[in-house]
Amino acid sequence: MKNITKPGIEVQNKWNSATSEDESYNWPMIGNGDIQTIVGPNGYHNGKVLEVESVNRTIFWAGRRHKDARTAETWIPRFDKDIPIGSTQPLVRFGSLERQLKINGAEVKDDKWEKTLDYDNAIVKSTLNHQSVQEYTESMVLLDKNIIVFHTKLTNTSNKDVSAEFTLKYKFGDAYGNLATGTKLFVFRPYHTDKLFGSIDGKFSTDPDVESRTPHISEGLIVKYEVEDHLGEVRWGRYPVGKIQKTQTGGNFVHEVNLKKGESIDLWFWAAISDRLKYTYFPDFDQMKQFVSQHTKGWQNFWNTSSVNLNNPELESIYKSSLYTLRCNSGQWSSSCGILASNWEGRFLHDEMSVFFGLISSNHPTLARKIPNWRWLTYDVAVQRSKGHGTFYAWESTEEGKESSPIGQWVDERYIHGEISEHTWRYFLYSGDKNSLEQFYPVLKGNAEWLIYDILRYDENGNVKLRPVVSIVEHIYPAENCMYTVCAFTRTLQIAARAATILGKDEDKAAEWIALAEKVKKLMPVDAKNKVYRISENMNDPFGVAHLGSLYPFATELESDITKNTLNSAVAYFQKDKDQRTTDLVISTTTWIWGLSNLASACFVAGEGEKGYQILRDAKYTIGSFMTPPEHWNKQDGAYLPWHTTGSGAYIAAINGMFVQVFDEKGAIIFPAISPELKNCSFDRLLASEGVAVSGKIENGKISRIVAHSASDKEWTYRIPVALAKDLTLNVKLISSNTTSGKYAVIRCKLAKGDNILTE
Repeated sequence: MKNITKPGIEVQNKWNSATSEDESYNWPMIGNGDIQTIVGPNGYHNGKVLEVESVNRTIFWAGRRHKDARTAETWIPRFDKDIPIGSTQPLVRFGSLERQLKINGAEVKDDKWEKTLDYDNAIVKSTLNHQSVQEYTESMVLLDKNIIVFHTKLTNTSNKDVSAEFTLKYKFGDAYGNLATGTKLFVFRPYHTDKLFGSIDGKFSTDPDVESRTPHISEGLIVKYEVEDHLGEVRWGRYPVGKIQKTQTGGNFVHEVNLKKGESIDLWFWAAISDRLKYTYFPDFDQMKQFVSQHTKGWQNFWNTSSVNLNNPELESIYKSSLYTLRCNSGQWSSSCGILASNWEGRFLHDEMSVFFGLISSNHPTLARKIPNWRWLTYDVAVQRSKGHGTFYAWESTEEGKESSPIGQWVDERYIHGEISEHTWRYFLYSGDKNSLEQFYPVLKGNAEWLIYDILRYDENGNVKLRPVVSIVEHIYPAENCMYTVCAFTRTLQIAARAATILGKDEDKAAEWIALAEKVKKLMPVDAKNKVYRISENMNDPFGVAHLGSLYPFATELESDITKNTLNSAVAYFQKDKDQRTTDLVISTTTWIWGLSNLASACFVAGEGEKGYQILRDAKYTIGSFMTPPEHWNKQDGAYLPWHTTGSGAYIAAINGMFVQVFDEKGAIIFPAISPELKNCSFDRLLASEGVAVSGKIENGKISRIVAHSASDKEWTYRIPVALAKDLTLNVKLISSNTTSGKYAVIRCKLAKGDNILTE
């Protein structure tokens, strides 16, 4: 694969690989939503690395944070060391692995390598050729267990016998070997004759000379750690028998082997990571291999849940890497931008809405539900922050809902409450789960109350306005009647009112919210001369996602001429400036896969399939090695902040949005925005509304199949553009009614449990 972070270079056949011949590259990530790390050329942590990514060459565990960034004694990326960021609570670093290999007494250099990220099985495969020995390593974090596994095979490729000394060095701490202030470690080698609980004086072994014991197959290494209030252990195993050397911060695993011509040896290393919140049972070698098999089966089940086929390998490859990124970051709380130091230290931001859209539309409601559920879990903290005026959610949140952001204008971006309400409401639309709507209603109500208190103002004539805030494009501030915030506020009020009505709650408030929403909606700032929306009353910016909140994600004004003109202007700006790709503007549609995808999504909501698909085709210019979705692309760094969940979720949501859309209660829209270019494409089991999944296929430019998959017998409504419906032969046996509303055919049908073929 040539350098795909450089605009203009086409993706080659090995889209999920990188080699030492590439001009630039990012490094592969492995994770399971709890444990995450980045591995280097040899499949472990040492070796060539970009400076901004070097901080990630250690093991991270979601939710395990320092109390203070200063006492963490580690580099916090993207900030000068003198900037006050003490209270940002970075992630604890759980140690790094350095591989050292000597062949015939000479240490090798990792100059020639090839890496493949096997997305199907979530395994990084690293191959290095060292003249007489080939080294092949598989690296993985098990999907459903906090166990990290490494499998290395050494093969003699020469015509002579060779001796090899393989040493794996584990050091607890950050990527540079530093320990946080006050860290205490207890390192020992568990032996099969040791006492389970130790003696009265704390001794585990009765052997007076522990270090001289003969290596045993069940022997391992345990590092018990105390980092501030975190108390736990990292327990390592290895196979086959080799030397284990205890060090002050970990230990070394040494294997000395002699290999005849063509002979190989397999080396296995695995670590179970535990603390008082989550204990991980340590497996022996046979159990560990069973766990690896379960891991691959778990990933196969994930991939088999849904799929899209565009007959465009580039876009499908980005889709797969994006969905992989989302799964690797779906943990116990919400979904952060990445469980990595470089990605905001794994904190939670409004970006979770994009992750939610990607997961829910791909038919992963259990994973998606964690996101609104976490906002509900941190409801009390948000109420406290608002001083009882609703729910004031933090900008960059810890797992407990506390603010952990560095200081900056971004802390006054109030549209985030609209995004929280949006994804919470859409969970109800996608799932039809009224019990969850009941549970999450306090969040919806609290967001409405907080925005009314915090940003609603009245002029001297009693007319509503919004106080100046920060736009979603963070260089625009203080923005008066900010477009994106106006749409977010309008939608927050509408959602709270509708949820109250469905649940039979707060009847008077619901009426007030609806009335206020109509007034707030009229604040959308308009350039009267050009008949387009502005970014705010007092400021403007190149056309992009900040102008388009009425279409995506808030769907507050879909059909007006001003909305259409604004979308056309945003698309025109993208097409005019996309080849330059020099802008550093936040969420630029030309350099941020997040911005590009949201622009495409706005096109699809408007039914502009051809425009949206043309935009998505340029996503390949915003990604890194292994088709990783970064935060953005720039000329200095290439793909900057790879494995970024926001860009991943936005891209998946855009692709899925060509086939199925759910943003109101009128019924899912099937094939809402298909480009004429997609003459042969299909999708399988994307989630539609009320818990019904849908599959569809287009052959030779015409819809040949639509299937609804239902978990129960039910009546269900869907929509399809009239222009497409007139060429369809529907299964009349299932239809209760077939009417037209605007540009859509509205079809009410009776579904049976299982697969229901809607077309003939």
